[in-house]
Amino acid sequence: MLQLGKILHSNGFSIIVAHTDFNSLNPLDHPEFVFLPLADGLSGYDVFWQHGTYPEVFGQVSCIIYDFIMYCGDAVANHLSLPSLVFRPVSASYVHSHHVILQLQAEGHFPLPGSQRRDPVPNLHHLRFKDLPLLVSSKISDGLLEHFANNISTGNSVAVIWNTTEDLEHLSLSQLQELHEVPFFPIGPIHKMTSTLSTSLMKEDRNCMMWLDRQAPNSVLYASLGSLATIDEKELEETAWGLADSGQPFLWVRSSRINRLHSEMGTSEGGSGTFCCGRIFQPLWLEFNTGKHSRYLSYIWKAGLELENAKDRVVIAISKKTGVENEGKETRQRMLAMKQKVQASSRKDGSSYNSLNDLIAFISSLPCHTNVKATLERKVSGEDF
Repeated sequence: MLQLGKILHSNGFSIIVAHTDFNSLNPLDHPEFVFLPLADGLSGYDVFWQHGTYPEVFGQVSCIIYDFIMYCGDAVANHLSLPSLVFRPVSASYVHSHHVILQLQAEGHFPLPGSQRRDPVPNLHHLRFKDLPLLVSSKISDGLLEHFANNISTGNSVAVIWNTTEDLEHLSLSQLQELHEVPFFPIGPIHKMTSTLSTSLMKEDRNCMMWLDRQAPNSVLYASLGSLATIDEKELEETAWGLADSGQPFLWVRSSRINRLHSEMGTSEGGSGTFCCGRIFQPLWLEFNTGKHSRYLSYIWKAGLELENAKDRVVIAISKKTGVENEGKETRQRMLAMKQKVQASSRKDGSSYNSLNDLIAFISSLPCHTNVKATLERKVSGEDF
């Protein structure tokens, strides 16, 4: 969201960031924004009086842009009679898979027998049931179904902003556009549209970049479990030995919670890091919601290798052979072509570049609302907040 805000600010828009005190950002790090702190647990009346001295908040407002996870933002915009735009930082294929899950649930397909896990998903034939972003072999809770429904809904929003590119996800975007009447603006990858901006709540350790720069191109194995997936001690040990047995330099992104490896592993210069990518071959672990991503990379784009048993050191050795030696030449060529395609989309006359210009024109066409304060006063006094 901050990167999106910076892009819009660089194109002449004033940006107000509403943020709760929980996990709050330091406004001094982002002087281009006006921050609207929201104390956790305050009533609408208290919020109104807390910010009554913020003239920036009650000036001319064109719209509210909210992250799709914070779908309550649409209700706030509707309450204040403001247009809203929903921002989806995830892939279009991920959102489309949620649409299909809800449709299949309504048709009584779940729970799914284990024998059908590898069957193609109706309306998503390139994905198997095992690739969906949740376990469908057991009953899906009503709470999760409601969460999915809220995530895919555009509510009263007048447009959807996507952190993806038409060049990679044309099919998924087209299928979703058929389900929604509002315009789509795929402007990703957003980090290519703006200068470097740290959005992490933790300090980034970039020492790995110096180590990576000393390695030969296309020679490094990259391993990461993400921040939500779990791994037990045996799996951790097998993964570590598998990387060591590959005979290749490797970069392993580990959570700070994993504070020890097997004593025989010793210390590996390439054993940890934080933010690294680019010229590295990536084996794909099937954890959490990565099944869909690995299927796209390995089967659709053919730019990665799916490792279903990646904890097995033998399989990791195979990934080394496929990704680094001659057998992986075609895969590396496709990876390079995909990288160049994405980079071209963000340059002048590229699909994302043009979509961003369309978004700027769209927001500029929205009428500015100057009576936000009066609307808020009316809502508060009428106890309708």
